[in-house]
Amino acid sequence: MAAAPPQTQAEEVAVASEPRLFVGQVPPTYKDTDLRPLFAPYGTIKQIHIMSGHDGRSKGCAMVTFERWADAEAAIESHSGKTVLPGGTNRPLTVSFAHPKRVASGAVQADPGIAPKKLFVGQAGVVFVVSVCVVEHSLVCVVTHLLHGCMVV
Repeated sequence: MAAAPPQTQAEEVAVASEPRLFVGQVPPTYKDTDLRPLFAPYGTIKQIHIMSGHDGRSKGCAMVTFERWADAEAAIESHSGKTVLPGGTNRPLTVSFAHPKRVASGAVQADPGIAPKKLFVGQAGVVFVVSVCVVEHSLVCVVTHLLHGCMVV
């Protein structure tokens, strides 16, 4: 019988308390209005904000806030690691749930965020480690690791 592959711990990182996405690898010439058509098919967008430095130049990333968590998750599934925008670095977009907002000093969180919880899903040939968050009375699950064999998390 072959030994099970080494198992890694899922990184426990809080996500923002609203369905806000971090979008990386955005070309520096893009504006909010350039990103809207890319994300609008997934649901109602509350806000799009291109991140910029003190000099006003784009940092090459944006925050996209959706009305619903499911819409944000669908946008991640469709674009993260798959979509390359013209005028950029020819690298695919990095799209993920945003971390909680921080105050300028970075020491204190302005948004406490939602801490992930682990849930064991067993009785299958494959075990999933799932981060579970309850937001506005809805259950939001994000699969963080796919493991073979059995383990207690």
